[in-house]
Amino acid sequence: MSTINTLTHSTYEQWCFKCKIELGKTLYDLVTGATDPPDENDDEATLSAWEVVNCDAMRILIPSIVEPEFQLIRNCDSAAEIWTVLKANFEDTSMLRQ
Repeated sequence: MSTINTLTHSTYEQWCFKCKIELGKTLYDLVTGATDPPDENDDEATLSAWEVVNCDAMRILIPSIVEPEFQLIRNCDSAAEIWTVLKANFEDTSMLRQ
């Protein structure tokens, strides 16, 4: 059972913290870009392993994102892209509320 609250402008900072805990270091590094995604030069095993962890991260993030915020990420292909889009849309607004 996930402990991640539903993402809203007022819950963004809490949402980020709970995501960090729920994702764990490996998946958190993937979504924040600390781990580089594979490129066309990587072997099939590397690509497959990345796809598995990317899907795992997306399965954790997506259930906490509902309308209208879901519209922001519906075309994202990776967990890192989801994180980047949400950060760009919520971080400044959330900081202003503090």
